[in-house]
Amino acid sequence: DSTSAGNAAPEAPAGGTVLRVEAGAAVIDLGREAGLEPDARVVFLGTEKVAVPSLTAEGTTEEREVERVVATGRVRVLDADRALVDLDRGGRVAAGDRVEPDAGRRARLVAPERLGALGELGVAVRPMLPLDTVGLAFIDDLWARWAFDRPWYAQARVSPFGTGWSRDGNPLSAAVLATGGYDGRWFGLGLGSGWSMLNGDPATPRYEADYALDGGGLADTVRFKDVTGAFSLVQEARLGARDGLHVEIRNTFLLVPSEVVSWDQDCVRAADEAGTYDYTGCETTTEGDPSFVYGGLDIRAALPTGSRTDLVVHGASGRAGTNLVEAGVSAWLRGNGDRGSLGVDVTAGYGSLTGQPDDEEVTLAGPLVGAALRWRL
Repeated sequence: DSTSAGNAAPEAPAGGTVLRVEAGAAVIDLGREAGLEPDARVVFLGTEKVAVPSLTAEGTTEEREVERVVATGRVRVLDADRALVDLDRGGRVAAGDRVEPDAGRRARLVAPERLGALGELGVAVRPMLPLDTVGLAFIDDLWARWAFDRPWYAQARVSPFGTGWSRDGNPLSAAVLATGGYDGRWFGLGLGSGWSMLNGDPATPRYEADYALDGGGLADTVRFKDVTGAFSLVQEARLGARDGLHVEIRNTFLLVPSEVVSWDQDCVRAADEAGTYDYTGCETTTEGDPSFVYGGLDIRAALPTGSRTDLVVHGASGRAGTNLVEAGVSAWLRGNGDRGSLGVDVTAGYGSLTGQPDDEEVTLAGPLVGAALRWRL
């Protein structure tokens, strides 16, 4: 009757189709006439072929097309029979995918899907104002990365690239690295190699009296001297989704040459007995075996705060001569992290840059601000 008809719940909007894909958005053939409302949540369904047990022959498999959720989003622009939907992070859709209203579906901020066959170019610029002298310094990074369809990645970085100008001197710091490895949704592991400057000796030379156990003479001593650059090995690890909640860590190890200083025990004993303790001419220097020393640490953490924004904290320290700690906000200005997206990081913190121009160690330290741009290809 008319009463029951008036109390009936309104019909849910019918499903539709993706008509066109923009950077981080999709145009769908559902609109106001289909019952869609502004800011409504929708879910996108794509098809893929998977191998499943055969329904007809025991012990065999067959390929079948199945539907799965490929993205979620929110209606931003609504027309009578069309709508523009902003895609949440980690979503990738194609023309022809099905779309359905789903008010209970929420954005996957913490662990969005991994997006493969995706490149990234990035640059970070951090001007720093030294406090103890007149000058200006920059601690910068550049990188190029490619994520394959399968869970693997390759990456090249110039990190750090530090330059400074001051009345005390003009320090320079640089490291070039290439890495690759496993790149899953929940974690990643990688290895690589490269080259790094060394500003400052990897170990302090030992000239002090290091007496042997028998109480006579100086013991042989290993030291590093005049090392300005070295081959490097790199470890990378990520815990969490790359475009969600995660922590990334990069360790660097440097292979540096060494010297072995051997002492003529009779010469040392004679200097001791004479009371001069002048060991000039008592030592002999030979080339030692190369040794690995710890080159530095770089760690970055991201905490999602919205569909396309994160809070980020970043710290780095190493023998290349740069140290920094910074915090700020990361956001996608265009897109949702898929192809065609443009992201920016804005940070502030404190840093230092050390170099050895004209064989004189110069350190510039002070507050810094940073801006990073990322292009997804």
